[in-house]
Amino acid sequence: MWEEFVMAAYRRVKGRRPRSPFEVGAAEAHLLRAEQLLGAAFPRELRTLLAECNGIMEVMDIDGQPVQTGWLVWPVDAIVEEHSNPERATMGPPGNWLVFSNAGVDGVLFGYGGDRAAEQICAWYPIEARSQLLSTSLAGFLSGWIAGEAKV
Repeated sequence: MWEEFVMAAYRRVKGRRPRSPFEVGAAEAHLLRAEQLLGAAFPRELRTLLAECNGIMEVMDIDGQPVQTGWLVWPVDAIVEEHSNPERATMGPPGNWLVFSNAGVDGVLFGYGGDRAAEQICAWYPIEARSQLLSTSLAGFLSGWIAGEAKV
């Protein structure tokens, strides 16, 4: 489901694409261990994406060559690593956030802000210590970010 969704979003945008083939999905035991380390379950959409493809790497075509530009969604281990980063306590979003990616600029992070059950995707701006609602779903965030409609 997620691979088809993401590929369709990219077909509408020239010059950018995800790395293909997608990553192998995270095993159920891997997801359960990560949730244990995080102290909370992954939101439904993120969990299904990670189980299907364990992260999405974006690629740009530059002079006909594929160049990896960054993760749209980090793999499970990167999510856990981000949440164990000591700097997160001072520069990161509030502790109840679940961060799953970054914008690649100014330390801006993407994640489920506040109430994870609401599945609202927000951007965290560490310089201003503020957040911004970007989408009410992971699917909406990904399609908006890929299309250049979601901006930070």
